[in-house]
Amino acid sequence: MTRFEWYKWNWTKNYRKIKNFFDLRLVFILLFVKVTLILKIIFFEFDIISLLFFLLFFIFSLIKVRFILLDLSAFAIILAMYFIIKYFNSNLLFNDGIYKVVYKDTIQYVVKNKYYKYIFYDSDNSYNVGDFLQIKAKSFRSSWQIKNYYLLSKRISGVIEYSKIDLVSNSWTLYKSLYEYSSNSSIYFQKYFMLLSLGYSNDISQEVYNQTKNLGILHIIVISGFHFSLIYKFLSYITLKLKIKFNELLCIFLIFIYYLLVNKNVSSNRAFFSIIFSYITSKFFKQKFKLIIPFFIGTIALIFNPFLLNSKGFWYTYVITFFIVLVNELKVKRFNKINKCFWYILLNFLIYLVSFQLGLAFNDSFNLIAFLNCLILIPLSQFLIINSIFLWFFKSYLSIIYKILDVLLEFLSYISYQIILSFRISYKLISIVIFNEIFMVYFLTFSKIKFKKEIKRLYN
Repeated sequence: MTRFEWYKWNWTKNYRKIKNFFDLRLVFILLFVKVTLILKIIFFEFDIISLLFFLLFFIFSLIKVRFILLDLSAFAIILAMYFIIKYFNSNLLFNDGIYKVVYKDTIQYVVKNKYYKYIFYDSDNSYNVGDFLQIKAKSFRSSWQIKNYYLLSKRISGVIEYSKIDLVSNSWTLYKSLYEYSSNSSIYFQKYFMLLSLGYSNDISQEVYNQTKNLGILHIIVISGFHFSLIYKFLSYITLKLKIKFNELLCIFLIFIYYLLVNKNVSSNRAFFSIIFSYITSKFFKQKFKLIIPFFIGTIALIFNPFLLNSKGFWYTYVITFFIVLVNELKVKRFNKINKCFWYILLNFLIYLVSFQLGLAFNDSFNLIAFLNCLILIPLSQFLIINSIFLWFFKSYLSIIYKILDVLLEFLSYISYQIILSFRISYKLISIVIFNEIFMVYFLTFSKIKFKKEIKRLYN
């Protein structure tokens, strides 16, 4: 056997072994990354870095040919959704009529009819969620025509400039009930109760929203996957202690009720469906597939709404969620005996590094002590969220702990230092770098031992 033939035989044998280790986790990670990159190229703008990374990951997928069908299916659905969205939005017109207010943010209102959602701005009048308005438009601009991908990510079809609006009637909504319930309470209750419990904001809580955003702790206060994970763990703990039969199903049912009530966003959707899929996979496959689920849900979300790619919440929730799961898996497999307090600090620091990179891509400023802010406020916010939801009827008690939170936020705002950048880094480049980092961490964490053992066995 010549040296060339020996190398060829050895490579072929190793290649076959490597194919056996091409597990389902890596398949879904690669699929999500490829879908993300191809959407950037198709929907936003062409850039050579996205194309090169897409080709790299696509070639890597050829290790198992049958997974090409998965890629082709996803890309075919994406193209189909592109033409469907273009067909329904490119020639869309606004018809004068009665519309229901479904979202309110200071002077910004989102209204909808049976099929479409629209946005308008009104600083002269005040309407509530659930109000029915007779709208006569002066002009209308389609989100597709003005290429406002942020509005499309929210499934908002266009912007209305109205000539006349009349309040026709109003109906009962949870938002209105919460607003009325909190409006007769202290200023602290009004600022924090709706925001912490179900993620709704009002004119007063808008100040808290801006304050926490500057402190780098917005995800802790505003409804997110953090809330869902905390509440689900709390419910599981209580039902286990009470020895309730079918406790898992009861927790799923209660978290479903909570999901129906909250102000929904990308993060809350991801968190809820992650809990559901984890339960299903644990029952039917005897595994929770924690690493697969975020990418599976993210891929499905992108296929049905490609413009989510332009949402900051999408990047934060999926990138950071996967990173948390990955690092926790690393702890279980390699550092199981590490001190819990030290691990809490280390985990939050690693999460901060990832979120810091994302923050540079999306914002033109960052907070120097955002990491310390998170360390301080995460335990307190856990306590506040649980109390806000399960002790909502104790207004006086909640007002006291909200006041403590308010004082703490004011203090942190006072000692914080905001650095404003004179440049903006392209979020397209940052996102690719982050996914590449995660991809490498995955290999170092899960594949190193298996490949080492197999290669040693082959050469011995």
